[in-house]
Amino acid sequence: MSSYYSLKLCIIALSVPLLFGMNISILNFTDPYIILDYGLCGNKGSFIERASCEAGSYAMYRVTLSFFSASLLASFTLKHLINKSRVFGLKMALFPYLIGGIVTALAPNFKVFCIGRFISGFPLGISTAAVVFISEMSPKDRRGLYSTLYGICIPAGQTIIYATGLYLPPMTKLVESDLQKYLLYCRITFLIQSVISFIAIVGVTIFCRNETPCLLISEGRTSEAEQVLMKIYGDRSIVDTEMESLLLSNQRMIEESKNNKGTSFSTLLSRKYLLPTFISVVITAAVSGSGIGIFIQKMSSLIGSASGLPGEKIIYIIIAISSIETLSCFCGGKLIELYGRRIVGIAGTAVISISLLFLALFTIFKDYFSVFVVQAVPIVVFTTFLVSFQVALAPVSIAFVPEALPTKVRSTGMGICAFVNWLISSVYIPLSYIISDLTVYFLSSACCGIVSILCYFYMKETKGCSVSPYESEYSSVETCEI
Repeated sequence: MSSYYSLKLCIIALSVPLLFGMNISILNFTDPYIILDYGLCGNKGSFIERASCEAGSYAMYRVTLSFFSASLLASFTLKHLINKSRVFGLKMALFPYLIGGIVTALAPNFKVFCIGRFISGFPLGISTAAVVFISEMSPKDRRGLYSTLYGICIPAGQTIIYATGLYLPPMTKLVESDLQKYLLYCRITFLIQSVISFIAIVGVTIFCRNETPCLLISEGRTSEAEQVLMKIYGDRSIVDTEMESLLLSNQRMIEESKNNKGTSFSTLLSRKYLLPTFISVVITAAVSGSGIGIFIQKMSSLIGSASGLPGEKIIYIIIAISSIETLSCFCGGKLIELYGRRIVGIAGTAVISISLLFLALFTIFKDYFSVFVVQAVPIVVFTTFLVSFQVALAPVSIAFVPEALPTKVRSTGMGICAFVNWLISSVYIPLSYIISDLTVYFLSSACCGIVSILCYFYMKETKGCSVSPYESEYSSVETCEI
């Protein structure tokens, strides 16, 4: 019964990363239809001409800019939201999807459509509220498993949205008599996130009535915390042990808070904290600088331009690649525990850099190769990139950053890392609509290559939560309570 209680709450919270994946990839197949729907390229010529023009590219730039700008702004509110209430933070990570989906689907003009996407972008910046909730509501022996599901649900959400594109024909196969039907289908697709978020909000309201034990203890509500722990574990001896551990952890946090009152951004730049801060920011920058957001949002057009394959085949390829990406998430956590954060981080960024550099050079010289090679190589490279990201870069960034940052600057440092991540995303992803695909490949390759070199020279292995043997470099990495 206790096991079911935690699992039920975690499944509800996992709707947040599922919607994250769906929302970030929804333009992958719908963007040409959006351009057609609002007449952004005019109403004359073929559908290809009416769905791809300079004005349309700049329009998609504005849509994506508004979307990721909202994510950047939302990231500033994360700490306040989850400190106020874990359940409230979870609701706030869901509610904008409900409103944004409706506004986007019913938008009478392109300006309102952009407003809808801005609203839908807000939850991305606070989506880690779900990670906090899942971690604190999970039994200790299943905490790793439930937290890993968060990373799996993002590509799973992408796969679901890619599958909805099966119904949409490529521009070369579209006929005028069917246009309105497919435009309506695209609008309905944007409503999917509203339906899922509504169900999830109802689930949170009905089932997530208790705050997490960590928050309850921090507010002095120990009897309520004990009751929630009893629901989670169902064993009095385990509950007593957990209560003792959480009370001790809370006392230490209070003492640290008193000591950290003078902590500021300038503290991060002091000699003592500069190295862990620098490498944490570098790892975070690699996540967004790798171009993962671009590849998720524009995979169909990127594969199409690189391989020359027809649109009706590309969609099946993308669904297959996304499915492989989802399955690869199971391996990420095991790799960093087996080989360490440093080795996996260096190898992962190096593989991404080399694969994208290879794709860039191949794109330049692809006229010298056979049609089969031209079609096969981009598919292999994209699969390699996404799998490398999910098994290496993503789990390393999640595990390493909070471990490497010393306790005194951890909160401030992670805030800086989140800001850097969304800042790069809000600039780089919209920019991809007005620069060439070749430029994207070179930029992302250079970013990951530089990060791999920096990690080789400056990244120290944190070995989970252990301080040894790098106490002098990462002086306050300590054993984790959670």
